[in-house]
Amino acid sequence: MKNEVLAIAFACGATQALSAQLEFLGEPVTQIEISNGASSSSAIPPSEAKEHRAVITRDGDQYFWASRGKIPMTRLESGGYVTYVAVTGRGYVRTLSPAGLDAFYRLSPEARAKEFTYTEHLVNKLGSITYFGR
Repeated sequence: MKNEVLAIAFACGATQALSAQLEFLGEPVTQIEISNGASSSSAIPPSEAKEHRAVITRDGDQYFWASRGKIPMTRLESGGYVTYVAVTGRGYVRTLSPAGLDAFYRLSPEARAKEFTYTEHLVNKLGSITYFGR
């Protein structure tokens, strides 16, 4: 597992200390883009999902959006969700809390296939790109 974490961190351009640990890893299934007042939605093929992964690492009590240039993030937990907010205002990643994930994994495989466990929202100029995935 540690080798996988290091490989992901280096693949995302992270140059953090080797003590960084994988906090969150998600692969998107759907992308929604809003630009100039219009929106579009598209499915992300499994062969392309790795290119759009959401990766958050933790080094001590600091969090980094490793897949978006190692942007520092603040971790907030409320209700059934954990939200990592970029300190630059670039966006956020919201995932189910540990209790929410436990409930998700108790669902049947068919029900899980219809649900998402995270969303990644990126501010893009005056629009946005939002990914939904597991």
